[in-house]
Amino acid sequence: MVKKKYYARTPYKIVVIGDPAVGKTTLIQKYTKKIYRDEYLPTLGVEITSKEADIKTFDGVEHISLIFWDLSGQLQFSKVRTIFYSGVKAILYMYDITNPRSFQNINYWYKEAIDNSKMSTTIGILIGNKIDLENERKISHVSGSSKALELKMQFFETSCKTHRGVNELFNALIKLLINKNIHNIELIQSK
Repeated sequence: MVKKKYYARTPYKIVVIGDPAVGKTTLIQKYTKKIYRDEYLPTLGVEITSKEADIKTFDGVEHISLIFWDLSGQLQFSKVRTIFYSGVKAILYMYDITNPRSFQNINYWYKEAIDNSKMSTTIGILIGNKIDLENERKISHVSGSSKALELKMQFFETSCKTHRGVNELFNALIKLLINKNIHNIELIQSK
C-alpha cells in the first residue's frame, strides 16, 4: 500500500481589483461562503476573506489556504491600496460586462498592479462579471478574451447571481497556483 504525501498548508494571497460595483466582494462571498447579496455595499479599504481546501496532487494531498484581499475600487483608497500588493501570488482583475468604463479601466488596474507587485511571479486572471445580464451586455466575450490575451492572462466570465463560471474560475486559479508552486519548488531544488 502506497502512502499519500501530505504537504503543510500553503497560503496563497490573492488580490481582487476593479472598479466599484463590478462584483468583487460578491464573487468572493459566493465562492467562500456560498452567499449572494443583491444590494451594493462598497468595500472601505480592504476586506480579507479566506477559504481552505485539500487538493489532490499527483503524489499526495496539498492543503491550501486561499487568502482573498478584496481591494476597494474607490479612487480615494488608491494610496492605501499600494501596500496590499506585497506578497501577492495572483491578481483577479474584474469588470462588469454591462459597464464599458469598468472594462476600459482594466488598463488602470493593470498599471497599478505592475507598479506595486512582482508581476513576473504573479498569476493574472481577467474576469467579466454579471453575465446573467446578457440583455444589457456592452462588452462582448471576444473583447474580454482579446484584452486578456493582450495582458497575457487567462479569461473567465462569471455570474455571482447564478453561480455560472464561478467554480470554473476558482478551479483554474487553484491549478495555476499549485503548478506555479511546484515549478518554484523544482527550481529551488535544482540550484
